Order: sequence, then structure tokens, then C-alpha cells
Amino acid sequence: MQKSILKFSFYITGAVLLALGVQFAILSRLGAGAYDALNYNLSVFLTKYLKTNISLGTAMFMTMVLLFTIAMILKPRLEYLLGFLLAAFIGLMIDLFSKIIPPVNSFPIQVLYYILGILAIAFGVALIIRSKMPMTPMDNLMMIVVQKTKKPVALIKTLLEALYALIAIILGYLSGIAFGAVSLGTIVMTLLMGPTINLFLKVVKPIKKA
Repeated sequence: MQKSILKFSFYITGAVLLALGVQFAILSRLGAGAYDALNYNLSVFLTKYLKTNISLGTAMFMTMVLLFTIAMILKPRLEYLLGFLLAAFIGLMIDLFSKIIPPVNSFPIQVLYYILGILAIAFGVALIIRSKMPMTPMDNLMMIVVQKTKKPVALIKTLLEALYALIAIILGYLSGIAFGAVSLGTIVMTLLMGPTINLFLKVVKPIKKA
């Protein structure tokens, strides 16, 4: 019972930190992760053409529905549903933090937001990994592609990140914001995220078996 509570605590805390990090990265305007940039540019695109406000969290929920559907078609598993619910919760938290965390215009504070974004996302992902509970549809889809293509995880992740960035740029130009949330910082975040997650995985030890 105690182990289950600890696993669930890791899972939820990780999701909250992940959402916090995404919001910090977006508000820094120095470049979000490729998938987060896709969601941000999508929210701007839909807001412009639907003439109604589509939040970042709502845009993320939409893309997660799509990724969840693709994952279920390629490899149906009931456990993916929990990962989908995790993604929905992260989306809600992103919208909550968007109302709490103030935007900034000072470059030093932007850099601080960016660094906090990387750290919070990495720590959140590490906690979710240590919980050993289902990942988000994005991560599930990546692992399905890895299994079906028998290619290295790093290669598939890089290709998917490049695809997300490309779609984000297309949406950005269609929305009139050019690259939008995609910038040099997106590349830097992509390169730093893996090592930072590994660092936190050394800090956050696996949950011991009862």
C-alpha cells in the first residue's frame, strides 16, 4: 500500500513539475521543446482561425488525442488510457500555471525562466519514469515506433522531435508568428534534456520493492 502511494505521488508530482516547466519555457520566449512549441503554435493557429481562445493546455489535449489514437491503432493496450489521462492532467496544469506565472520582458529573467523550464521538465520526467506507471501518448508512440522499426530510441526521438518542430514552424507561419515558439533554444533544450533527465534519475532513486 505504501509503495503504491509513493508511486502515485511520484506520478502526480512529476506531471505537475512537467507542466510547470513547459509554462516557464514558453514564457521565456527563448525556445520551448519541439512538441511544446507545436502545441503553442497550434493554439495560436486555432485561436486565429476559429476566432475563439484556444489555450496551450487545450491544444496539447488535442494533439495527445491524436497521438493516443495512433498508438491504439498501432498497438492497442488498455494501459495507454492511463497515460492519456496523465496528459490531460498535464494540460490542465499548464493552463493553471499560465494564470499564475507572470510573463517577463527582462532578458536575465527570461534566461532564468528558460533554465527553470529545463530543470522542472527534466525532474518531472524523472519522477514519472521512477513511478513505473504509463507514460504520455507521445512517449508511448515513440516506443511503438522503436519496436516496429527496430531503430535506436535516440534516432526515433530525434526524428519525431524534428517532425514536431517542422509542423510547429508550418503552423507558426500560417498563424503569422513565423517560427513562434521554435528557436535556437528549442535545439539547446533538445540537446540538454536527455542528460538533465539522466542526472535527476541518479538523484531520484528507484522505489524499493516492498
